[in-house]
Amino acid sequence: MADLHAVRLLREAGRFTEALKALDGLRIAREERVAADVLRADLLERTGRLGSSGTLVRALLHGPHLSPADRSACELVLARLAWADGDID
Repeated sequence: MADLHAVRLLREAGRFTEALKALDGLRIAREERVAADVLRADLLERTGRLGSSGTLVRALLHGPHLSPADRSACELVLARLAWADGDID
């Protein structure tokens, strides 16, 4: 995998484990680090690593560098984590 776009294509195809492995193998440029971490949090949640996903997404939400789209993606991951934990209020 050459870039984040290829990882996103794997994610969109539902190939979450493969996407996470590809992401782990990438060298991420500084300007793409936050976007890569948001994608990683999503993939961690999708592959059942709920604790790691939650830790990462909460750290991202406390950071100052989230775009509105990245913030929305993080909040969606948090919602799925809450759902998995039975917190559906």
